[in-house]
Amino acid sequence: MSLGALDSDSGTDSDTDSESGSVVDRTAPIQPKKPNICFKDLSNIGYISGPSILTMKPATDDVIVDWSWSKRDSKDSNGSTTLEEREAMRDAVTRGVNETAAAALKAQEEEKKRKEMARSEKERVGREQRLKRKAISSEKHRREMGGTL
Repeated sequence: MSLGALDSDSGTDSDTDSESGSVVDRTAPIQPKKPNICFKDLSNIGYISGPSILTMKPATDDVIVDWSWSKRDSKDSNGSTTLEEREAMRDAVTRGVNETAAAALKAQEEEKKRKEMARSEKERVGREQRLKRKAISSEKHRREMGGTL
């Protein structure tokens, strides 16, 4: 059953508008009116967006664009490195990786020791508290039984 059928006795989904006499379809979705907003209105109230192609300057031919990855200052004329340079780079990287790995292992071991010490301290404190509770409980028991200290 549709809303139109509930509102009218005719059993149809459309109703007649009483003022204009036109047929109104109540099952059609209502389209909200979109406000007319331009970029100037948004920028006046503080809207900031990324770069827009509307605000970009046109390209000029006098600018030379270099899309290369590097300037190749340290390489020879044909663009390749020498064997010595590659070996030196490989040694430096390997040395750096080994130092980083050693530092990470040392930090991991220190963290493990710190956690172990904290755990053993917590166990020691727990043991002392249990002994204290046991002593207090046995003392209370002796008093209740009428014993002397």
